[in-house]
Amino acid sequence: MRALRTAALVLGASTTAFASSSVADRLATTLASHRSPSRPSEAVLVERLVPLGDELLLPAFEILADRRIPLAGADDQVLSEPQRDILLDTFTALGRGSVFAAERGWRAELDDPDTTCARLRIRGSVGTVEDVDFLILQASATDELDRRRVQEALRPALASTLRRDPRALDRLAGVWRDLRPDLLPTLVAAVGDAGDARGVDILLQVCSGQPEVAPDVMAQVRVLGPAPSHDVNESLALTLRKHLDPTDAQRCAAAAVALAVLEDVASVPTLVSLLESESEGVRRNSAWALGQLTGMRFPADAELWQRWLSEEKAWEAGEKRQALFRLRSIDPGMVTASVREISRHRLYRHELSTELGPLLRHRNANLRRVACAGMQQLGSRRALPFLA
Repeated sequence: MRALRTAALVLGASTTAFASSSVADRLATTLASHRSPSRPSEAVLVERLVPLGDELLLPAFEILADRRIPLAGADDQVLSEPQRDILLDTFTALGRGSVFAAERGWRAELDDPDTTCARLRIRGSVGTVEDVDFLILQASATDELDRRRVQEALRPALASTLRRDPRALDRLAGVWRDLRPDLLPTLVAAVGDAGDARGVDILLQVCSGQPEVAPDVMAQVRVLGPAPSHDVNESLALTLRKHLDPTDAQRCAAAAVALAVLEDVASVPTLVSLLESESEGVRRNSAWALGQLTGMRFPADAELWQRWLSEEKAWEAGEKRQALFRLRSIDPGMVTASVREISRHRLYRHELSTELGPLLRHRNANLRRVACAGMQQLGSRRALPFLA
């Protein structure tokens, strides 16, 4: 395979497709200077490379694929991660048009792992919605023996594409199933790296279709937070609740945190029971999740939490109906008292926030302030449409 690559380079060396040796030498020297005693910053070195223009692209692609910097009169230098990032940032600065034109004909006859991983990184440096299919299909076409290297290239390439073009997330939702199953954890990690909470919808799809990826999904829920869509959060929470199983302590502890991030108050009874788990990690994470979901700061005492839960359920079965009825009263004092009572019951915060919402349009300014304070105390995202 290396002989084939070498032949391809020799045949192309005399054409205008390859940069002049002076540009290639300046590229190599500039990259190598990152390891010199002066050690210029990555941003400074990108600024020095960009003026070399499109001619640096093909030799830069070769360096990226070979993971070595050829230096005249000296041994080759192994390409470090910072040096690789300098190359990718330079590609980004040169622009998609130039990079895409150069990459399209580069090593066209080769599909070895070095070339494939380089292509993934190159496309990722300038990727848009138009490149999502390419990234998925190119990664899936590799041999499973090269999985680790492909993972290392695909994750940043896909994440940078998702960050650069918001439309790419919608496209990914339509093509992720084409990705080889063993690479799905990498896709999930890339969605988390992109930092767009809309990606929780993709996490839901992946977790529903491939339950074994649930631990990876839980980890990225902590990164992304809840989705903008309440329906997506509820559906993912329903999927993750089944992992609140103390027989798998590590997965159970992770699920507790993820469900708290998703604001899944329906998991509270199970979390209370998990405070009696033999696993310290399960007890600790369950207590943290309960605090996040309820606003209560009890110690990790199952009996204490169970007493509180029983009181909440008793209120819901008896007094809640009257409290909601009093919200419609013409007596401001009665409405205020009802709001303050309701705002203490965070176990039902999603429903109660929607009940308080109409008060934000009340003609009585003081009641509007009281309702706003009550919704803040409940802490449900369901209140956001009323506050817009």
